[in-house]
Amino acid sequence: MNDSYFLQFIVPSGQDIALTTYNADDGHADAEARDSDVDPEKTLTAVFTVPDTGTDDSQDAGVMDCASVGGLDLVFVVDTPGSMGGEVDNIRTNAATIINNVQATVTNTHFGLVSFQDVSPSYPARLDAPLSADPASFITGLNRLYAYGGGDYPETVYAGLDMAVNIGFRPTTKRVIVLIGDASPKDPDPHTGQKMADIVAAVNGQNATVVAVMARGAYLPAFNTLATDTGGSVVPTINAIHTTDAIMDL
Repeated sequence: MNDSYFLQFIVPSGQDIALTTYNADDGHADAEARDSDVDPEKTLTAVFTVPDTGTDDSQDAGVMDCASVGGLDLVFVVDTPGSMGGEVDNIRTNAATIINNVQATVTNTHFGLVSFQDVSPSYPARLDAPLSADPASFITGLNRLYAYGGGDYPETVYAGLDMAVNIGFRPTTKRVIVLIGDASPKDPDPHTGQKMADIVAAVNGQNATVVAVMARGAYLPAFNTLATDTGGSVVPTINAIHTTDAIMDL
């Protein structure tokens, strides 16, 4: 036979996905991937063997699934006051790229979306897309986001996170909350009454982790606390590659 298949896999750097051609005659595949964090001309090369299992070689070789815990539940929690007007399109573009990158690595992924702003005349928190394996639901919710209002500087961050932790995670999954915003939380939250310790306990109680993304170059110590106290990390700006890395490194 001269069949060839395309595989997707993570190269040893753990950063990039490579397309690989597999020849069923000899069970070998050559792979090449660019490492985006170094010289763009530098490449990483790997050779691996796919053992002959005696099954139909016309079968799709598939995508490697690294979520051995039972899948990944990924919820984006996005701040949408007027100050984020210039960032919403950026979030749409980067979130779509993150979804593609994550799905290529973790096939059993569900996506959800929550937005938050402030109390009246805005809204404290809103579920824009429930957890779903269909990214189209997430993208539809994302396309509906509109930055406006927000009132004073602090936002109802805790209300957004509280809605995320109660979104209905699947049993045994890895749970990651990607928090994106440019303002500190109201503490206590006027909608939920929660303080920092309360929301951290709520996130940890769901075995979830916060990846905090600071929009518009903001430095937000509270975002750093939310991430580190839940076992997550901080991404200093909206960037698809760095955010994907932060998610997959958990």
